[in-house]
Amino acid sequence: MPRKSRRRTLIDLSRKLIDAQRPVRVLALIAWPTGERNRFLSRKQPRLPKVRYARPRFDLRAHDATFAAIARNCDRADPLQLILRDTAEQYRRVLAMLEARGTRDYTRHSRALYGTAGAPFLGGPKTNLDLANHLLSSLDGQALDRLRRQTPRVWPAERVVRTLSQRFDRFFGRGAVRVQISTTLTADAAAGASRLRIRRDGEFTRQTVDYLEQHEGYVHIATSLNGSAQPVLDILGKASPRSVKHNEGLAVFGEWASGTLTAARLRSLAERVQLVHLAEEGADFIDLYQHALSLGRSPERAYDAAHRVFRGGLPEGGAYFTKDSAYLDHFMRTFDFFRASALHGRLDLFELLFAGKVAIDDLPALAQARLEGLIAPARFVPPWLASPDWLAAHLGLSSFFNQIDLSAVRAHYADLFATAPAPADEESSGAAFGG
Repeated sequence: MPRKSRRRTLIDLSRKLIDAQRPVRVLALIAWPTGERNRFLSRKQPRLPKVRYARPRFDLRAHDATFAAIARNCDRADPLQLILRDTAEQYRRVLAMLEARGTRDYTRHSRALYGTAGAPFLGGPKTNLDLANHLLSSLDGQALDRLRRQTPRVWPAERVVRTLSQRFDRFFGRGAVRVQISTTLTADAAAGASRLRIRRDGEFTRQTVDYLEQHEGYVHIATSLNGSAQPVLDILGKASPRSVKHNEGLAVFGEWASGTLTAARLRSLAERVQLVHLAEEGADFIDLYQHALSLGRSPERAYDAAHRVFRGGLPEGGAYFTKDSAYLDHFMRTFDFFRASALHGRLDLFELLFAGKVAIDDLPALAQARLEGLIAPARFVPPWLASPDWLAAHLGLSSFFNQIDLSAVRAHYADLFATAPAPADEESSGAAFGG
């Protein structure tokens, strides 16, 4: 296909995908009614919520036919059109999942889109759940609670909005990204293409604000703006189903690379995987709620944690939403990709992950498209990537650390740990790491 004709075809397919995906807002369509939380928490004895899902205000079957037509019109011999075809097919899977809300078939589609708690990692038998369990045993919850009490007081949402607005004005340009308070969010924050909503009754500290800056701002919003500015594939500015879990993994990696990934945050991500696993084992909403309470969460936070897993599903169990298993899973996959890239001397691929909402498997096609002028450089990249010397050095060391037998090291120092007197203050920061 001639170059100009190919370019026009890609632009046309991308625009058609953008038009077709506009009403497909997954989280809004699977959320429970806002009043259900108050009803549940007001009861002396918890009862399973009764949830009905309203039909979407658009025709699921008509939209499925639209995405199917886009997929058929993609040339499988063109790597970029293959990405567009896969995007269209993934949207068809989302529509099937939405159609199956409140039925046991719902989870089959969720698992295909977002993965599972037991997903195995590359290079060995270890799984996402293994990592979560390791973190939960290593990061002692009670000690972390004591550490939390030493941190600055909780910030009101207004201060969070003010602080993040100032930081984003410096990074993106004045007024380019709006930060607003929301009264309907169940998460502490949610990023759109150029807007970040902050939960009014969220529990924010300086550490929380720091990781939201990195996670929501410099990954989710940055990749949205970079993707929307692509001259050919502006669909990369949309959080398509095929890229969501990759973008979440990159966002958590951004927390790590910027030094804002705290022990408490990491434990929270591990707890999410554990809750998904419990749902996979047959737990119902109340089981997850009570488990979250046992982890030290307030009733409100325990409800929110259980709700995240059962959005779109059945409160009595058997149908659940698995997206919360993707954060740790794809953080690990992103971390491994960065390490492998450093070993192969391909640091040039890092920036391509910020060209838009992309998957790691897209990079060969995007790298070739970059040479052909079909992919523009990312305008916004986080500070930790703009100066990658520290990142490259740490990844190089990390790849060697994995060759060391930690159990042998631990055994070697066992006598030292046993004989060295511990601080009298139980709230010493070293107490955060048990097991």
